[in-house]
Amino acid sequence: MGEFSQNPNGRRPTKGEIICRAIAIPILLFALACILFEFYLVVRGLFAGSIPTESTLFVVGLGLGSVGIGLIAIILALRSDRIIGAIIKTMTNLEFGSKSVGVTDDTEPAMVQKSMNQKKDISIDYKNWYTSERANKFLIENIGKSGIPLELRVRKILKDNGFQVTNARYFEPAGEEPELPIGYGQGTWRELDAHASRSEKTFIRIGKGEIHFTTHILAECKYSTEKDLFVFEHLDRENADLSGFPLLVNGQCILPLFPAKHFRLPLLVERVTEIDHRSASKEKGNYSDAITHDACEQILSALRFFLSKWREDVRKHYLNLASASTIAGIWDALRKEGEVPYKTFGPVTKVPDGFINQFLEKNFKPEMLEDFPYFAIHIFFPLLVMDERRGIIRVNLNESYAVTGLQDVWSCLYLYISENANCYEGVLGNSFVLPVLMCNLSNLGRMLKMIEEGMNQVIEATRLYTTTNPHLVLKEIVFSDRVTTSR
Repeated sequence: MGEFSQNPNGRRPTKGEIICRAIAIPILLFALACILFEFYLVVRGLFAGSIPTESTLFVVGLGLGSVGIGLIAIILALRSDRIIGAIIKTMTNLEFGSKSVGVTDDTEPAMVQKSMNQKKDISIDYKNWYTSERANKFLIENIGKSGIPLELRVRKILKDNGFQVTNARYFEPAGEEPELPIGYGQGTWRELDAHASRSEKTFIRIGKGEIHFTTHILAECKYSTEKDLFVFEHLDRENADLSGFPLLVNGQCILPLFPAKHFRLPLLVERVTEIDHRSASKEKGNYSDAITHDACEQILSALRFFLSKWREDVRKHYLNLASASTIAGIWDALRKEGEVPYKTFGPVTKVPDGFINQFLEKNFKPEMLEDFPYFAIHIFFPLLVMDERRGIIRVNLNESYAVTGLQDVWSCLYLYISENANCYEGVLGNSFVLPVLMCNLSNLGRMLKMIEEGMNQVIEATRLYTTTNPHLVLKEIVFSDRVTTSR
């Protein structure tokens, strides 16, 4: 992301500063000459045996004047930039960028930043500041670096692929209680670059009911003109923790186990480092994961908000239907008779999953599905998109972990582990891993195609699973703690 800033250290002095310093040098030389003349008078007087009275006041006055002139010269030389800035502000009455004085060759972009950031009660016509040549050039360059154009291009590609795209505003709780319900406690509203959602055309029909699927993408865009990502493949792909890919709002009871296996996943990555192509030979500023880390933390925090919100919305939507269903009536009668066992699992007391399965297998009838004519499953994919000029480069290692080469890859799945994983139990569950898809803009369409093909495979596998076990649909809606409260 670009910033409106200039480094004052090492910049070229402006014309005004050069003039101030040119004036200061002869003044300083004149002051030194006066001091030498004063010294000459004192020495002459000492050799003569006395200093004439009429000369005393002249000597003292000349000495004080010389010191004052010298100080003025030094201040003028060392603070010429501030003096010029004060003169410009006085002449323009704080009207930055006017054609008469405004932003000229004598004013630096640093003054643009300072003027833009000042929060004073001043009235400035917008045409008087942004249309000046220097300010206009500065703004065009830095708005481009801000990443907003990249964000808009990502949004367009998502829309072209059938997604509805909205702002991804989320609430980030403060302090040590991140799992507080949405809207409670102190915190800050933040924004991720895009939340895209699409209802998949393929759905499952069971009896008179339908199961639909909605794909969600939470995308963060990172613009950089310098840094590329160098990634290290997960060394044990077969045992990599992919339990969090994709992330489910609901549907755990009716989706097949390990839905990740239905996706043609890109390179699995467990380590990322960023290298600046301008200074690749230097360690300073390189070999860290600052940009990637910040983006993944933003995505993780946004997921905590959105998953919690959607789970609560789904629970409320189906709560009344579940309570009024035929299977719920049979369950309530059994519970009143004391036939439902409750066991304590850590801090939670609930009915064992095996007992629920036995109950449903015994009491299920196909017509019970008519109580739920429509059911939607929501699935989230976290995504990090970079500018198309930045690459993802695989670092190849041999069995001794020595680097043997580099390879350009179109995308990767980064198995990110947050140092704050304990604060995201609602997202990560029992895992510490958040799988994040990563690609650059030129490969975003290919990434969306991979997601679409994987979702079609998941839907087909779910169709086979629910056709064989239709009672699991009732388990998902009536008994899943992700959909309704414990019955």
